[in-house]
Amino acid sequence: MVKSKTRRRAGQTNTNKNKTSTTNNKKRARRARPVGATQPRCCLSPIASAYAELLAHPDTGPLVGIPNGDTIYSKKQRLWVRGTTTTGATNPNVHFLCQPFAALANDINCVSVAPNLTQAPANLATGGQVSNSSYASSSFQSPSGVQGRLVASVLRVRYVGTALNAGGIEYGLQQPTHGGLNNSSSTALMVQTSCLHRPIKAGEDWFEVHYRPVDHNDTSWVDGISRTDAATFTLQSDGNDVAFGAYPFICLIVMGAAASQTIEWEFFADVEYAGANVTGKTLTPPDVQGWATVIAAYSQFEEATAASQDRKATEQSNFVSGSIRSYADSMLTAAAPYVQSALTAAGSAIINRYMPRPQAINRRLTHLLQ
Repeated sequence: MVKSKTRRRAGQTNTNKNKTSTTNNKKRARRARPVGATQPRCCLSPIASAYAELLAHPDTGPLVGIPNGDTIYSKKQRLWVRGTTTTGATNPNVHFLCQPFAALANDINCVSVAPNLTQAPANLATGGQVSNSSYASSSFQSPSGVQGRLVASVLRVRYVGTALNAGGIEYGLQQPTHGGLNNSSSTALMVQTSCLHRPIKAGEDWFEVHYRPVDHNDTSWVDGISRTDAATFTLQSDGNDVAFGAYPFICLIVMGAAASQTIEWEFFADVEYAGANVTGKTLTPPDVQGWATVIAAYSQFEEATAASQDRKATEQSNFVSGSIRSYADSMLTAAAPYVQSALTAAGSAIINRYMPRPQAINRRLTHLLQ
């Protein structure tokens, strides 16, 4: 039998052959990826990302614990205290001192509001304010009592007077080593590179000073509070006095241009409680590496926060939060190839140790089929 041949017209191509060739080219293109394309991009875990968000937005961020240790169950709460004050008659100033760890208990002062002074007060007794915590200082008794620790906090103010009387300047600082800022003046704050300052204008957003942990004491559980009065107390962890004791390490100064101008202020503290008698506890998963990355990133951008102080508070918080995440992601992505190599080596060792060789499988199958 003679096979018929179909002639192609001039310019006609083999459609099937072209389709096959195109498919093969696509497969080869997928296989021939550029160098570095297979490198994984790492980012913060959900708990570390939420922790970074809470540090930047203590008033609205997700309520989470500190993911720097073992898996624990703790009760997360957002505490606050707020009010209004006026600039002084003789000295049109208001000085705010804050010890955010004192917010853990409802009978010790966490904020001092002191108008009409030339410098910050000597302690938290002047215009002392307590938080709305559910626990008194007597509840913190190791080992059977309540334990608590600070996760995030912010102290903020805003001028709500008239535009005619607006003027002056605001200063804010978290002491870099959490040393005491009592008796501090605006000059003492200004010499710190991380000091925030901005002119006072009518209709401005909040002027904020954020807390961040600087050493292991800041993430320790407070399990004892020795209290003489609301302004005289010592925080204890594992039976030892926490280094900064009752010293207020956050200071905010409003230096107004006119007397009797209204200033609104707010303080938020996000805390977690643990203990046998604490109810409403939820899981705090661990991510030590993610936590350390966030803290490192936050310290890197503390001075950047000062540089961006002319922004509104919400814009500033978003700037810091975004910077933290970008910095943290870049750090983790840079470490990814080393982690991948370690995992590949570990995986090969596991396979070689526990998985049978193909030759052994073939011999076994041959034996079973005989």
